[in-house]
Amino acid sequence: MGFSFVSESFQNALDRLFETAQKNLNSKDDETKNWANKVRSLKEFFTNRTLEYLDINLHETKKWNLFDVSQLADSIIANDLLHLKYGALSFYVYLKEWEFRRGIKENEQHNPIVRSFYDFIYTEKNQRYLEFKTHYDFVDELPFVICGEIYSDSKLSEIRNFLEEKDFSDFNSFVETNTTTFEMIKKWEESFDEKNKLS
Repeated sequence: MGFSFVSESFQNALDRLFETAQKNLNSKDDETKNWANKVRSLKEFFTNRTLEYLDINLHETKKWNLFDVSQLADSIIANDLLHLKYGALSFYVYLKEWEFRRGIKENEQHNPIVRSFYDFIYTEKNQRYLEFKTHYDFVDELPFVICGEIYSDSKLSEIRNFLEEKDFSDFNSFVETNTTTFEMIKKWEESFDEKNKLS
């Protein structure tokens, strides 16, 4: 049933990925250097608290071992550029499900580091979509999957059925009756005040 963000193997893989990023921050190859800087910029995001949150809430991502940085093939890890790319795209998947689950208003999207990371990934997506098509397609489908979860919730269905079964026509007559009663009381109070003034 997928992977865990709080497992020792995941933490070790994160450490290894950040080490790869650190050693390539000043790479002579600009592409490797760019990817290294983007991966390294997110290191502070992956605290124990954040990893626990991800483990509890990222239901869809956890189903797919493809997004587990601890299960990257040795051939990918051996190539620094591929290691950084796969790691960054996995981070992108994590951040997007995080965003969709928490809601944009609560997300770190306005954080300049995350915004810069998203901009970088969107540029890559426009230039090299097919290289990481599975990652991009997964993220594009996530909002629909999450909405499907919400609207297929059994409690929501019970509420929907309850509302459909009820006849609210009596409610309108109740409101009209209350309005009429209120007006009668108001007129009575006004006439009572006038009588008191005359006495």
